[in-house]
Amino acid sequence: MKTVLQHLTENNPDAVVIVGFDDCLIGTATTCGSMAPVAVYSTTMIIDQLQERGLDLDDAWDHYYTNIEIADMGPHSPLMLNLEIE
Repeated sequence: MKTVLQHLTENNPDAVVIVGFDDCLIGTATTCGSMAPVAVYSTTMIIDQLQERGLDLDDAWDHYYTNIEIADMGPHSPLMLNLEIE
């Protein structure tokens, strides 16, 4: 069975992946008008991993918003999936 990363590499070599967060990669998706898959990450898993690296919850969210969510990564940017809506 292929990993998500293998699928991306084979089907969209231009797909952007977030270095250091491979464990947070949960799948792929295509956008309307495009057949090329992009990476899909779990926001919750990213925040958990940032906390494991020593950030408290507020700092983890600040880092996420500042360095990941608002980053312009181009047309093959990953999608961030947050299933824990407050």
